[in-house]
Amino acid sequence: MTYSAVTKLIARNLLLLAAATASATAGGAPAAPASDGRPTAPIPTEPPMPAATMAEFAAAIPACDVTRAHCYRVRIHLGTQDGAPYVSPAWLASQFEFANQMFAPIDVSFELHSATTIDAPAVIDGRKARDAIAKGIKATDAVDIFVVGALADLDDAAFPLFGVHWRRTKQTSRRFVILSSYAWGRTMAHELGHFFGLPHSTYAISIMNKTPRLEPPLAQRRFADEEVPILTATRNKIEKRRELRNYRVPAAMPNGAVPRQ
Repeated sequence: MTYSAVTKLIARNLLLLAAATASATAGGAPAAPASDGRPTAPIPTEPPMPAATMAEFAAAIPACDVTRAHCYRVRIHLGTQDGAPYVSPAWLASQFEFANQMFAPIDVSFELHSATTIDAPAVIDGRKARDAIAKGIKATDAVDIFVVGALADLDDAAFPLFGVHWRRTKQTSRRFVILSSYAWGRTMAHELGHFFGLPHSTYAISIMNKTPRLEPPLAQRRFADEEVPILTATRNKIEKRRELRNYRVPAAMPNGAVPRQ
C-alpha cells in the first residue's frame, strides 16, 4: 500500500470515528473546535439517545416568523447509522434558530418543509460522493439540506468539514447544502450565506469569516453590514427565477398572475 493510500485510510477512519461519536451523543454537546478552528470529535456528555422519529424532527422546528416578509422552506435529508439519524431534533432546531436570527436583517425566515431519512455513506469524501448524495432527489421550491455522518475536505482528506454549499459538477444550477453531524450550531447559517451569494469574508464580525479569532466574541458575530446588500440582492434574484418560493406570497396561477387574498 502506498503512503498516500495509507494516509487516506487513516483519515477516513478518523472521520468515521467522529461521525460515530456524534451519532452516539446526538443532542449533547457540539463538536469541540481545535485551536485552529478545525472540528475534533464531539465531547460525549450524555448517554446515547433513542432514534427520533420524523414527526419529532418536524415538531422541533417552528414555522416562519410571521413578522418576516420572506418565508422559505427547507427539506432536510437525514443520513442514518443503524437506522438512527446522526443528529437529534434539538440539534436541528438549534441550526434553524441561529439561521433565523442571522437572516433577520434581510427579512427572511426559514421553516421545515419535510424531514426524511436517506441512504448515504457515513463519510462523504470527494466530488462524486457530494454529487451522488442528491441523486434521484428532484429540486423543488425549497432549500435541500443533507445531514451526514462526516464530510471530508476535497484538498485534505484528513480535514473534516462542518458543512458545504455544493453545486453538482455537471449540473451547476442544482445546488444544496451538506452538514456534518459534528457541525456547530451556526454552520447552517454560514452555508445558507453562501446559498444567498456570499463568499468567505475578512470582516471580523462576519459569520462568513473562517479565520480563528478571539474578537469579537462568538455571541456578537453576524453578517457584516457590508454583506447585507449582497444577501438582499441575491434573495430577490432567487425569488425572481423561482428557485425558492416565498411562502408569504400566494402561489401564482398557471398564467403567472397572483390570486387575490
